[in-house]
Amino acid sequence: MMILKLGGSIVTYKEEDSFLDHFWDETRRTYRIREHVISEIGRGLRSFKDDGIVIIHGGGTHGHRTVLRWRSGVVKGPEAKMAWEVKWRMEQLTGRILYLLGREGLPVISISPSDLMVSNGCEIERFDPSPIRELIERGNIPVLRGDLIPDINGGWSVVSGDDLMVRLSDIGGSGLIQKPTKCIMMMRENGFYSSYRTRKQALIKSIDAGKFHTHYTRWSRKGSGNQDVTGGINRKLISCHRIASNGIDAHMIGGSAKNLTSLLAGEEIGTRFPAFEGDVDCHFGLCVKEGGKSK
Repeated sequence: MMILKLGGSIVTYKEEDSFLDHFWDETRRTYRIREHVISEIGRGLRSFKDDGIVIIHGGGTHGHRTVLRWRSGVVKGPEAKMAWEVKWRMEQLTGRILYLLGREGLPVISISPSDLMVSNGCEIERFDPSPIRELIERGNIPVLRGDLIPDINGGWSVVSGDDLMVRLSDIGGSGLIQKPTKCIMMMRENGFYSSYRTRKQALIKSIDAGKFHTHYTRWSRKGSGNQDVTGGINRKLISCHRIASNGIDAHMIGGSAKNLTSLLAGEEIGTRFPAFEGDVDCHFGLCVKEGGKSK
């Protein structure tokens, strides 16, 4: 089984649209979607032969912009109303992705994370993967997304697409769901670079367990550099490291069908996090609490 994460920045115009002025009511505004990119990736997956695929997509403009408007106080109201707007926006994005991938011949079916899991304020507390397993057994491709999930302390927590990849890799092979053979994150950049703001930047082709903390410490000091409510590039480093610790290769690659098909054909593309067996020597929470009812 392969898990493929389509980053929010490649399925929407997140970087461009998230910095536009926020208005208290944007329900009449249509957020843009990179339909050509999604269709090309769908065509690239048609010839992929494996025991199953799980597709996860990020929130992009639809998720991050909406959460930021509520978090910054541009919009005021009960948390239940915030949950409605985020869910409504994410359903718009998921629905379009389903249409575009289905038109390319992929038997995709969406599953909302809030139907499968709850948070304890810092990570996924309970998770029922059986609907995902049932779809794969029937030859379908489950599509999940970064979203809001209920919190056991009340209110809602943000769960990112990266968090979902980590959780599925954690339980893979446990009997609840098949162990993934590889996990792939597709994003705007072609992988992880030594620097994003100097002319000396160089693509790092491999980050093994021993090198992880060096890279993470460097980037945690700089910050993600964009309006990202789930941690940006630093969080992706953590997620790939945790996936690799479960004995599964993780990859960061640029968001094009060419990169995806090249990687699936065995070529060295992007940044690879080689699988290793063992516990990670640090703990990172997964969810970002929005309601303020839990610590």
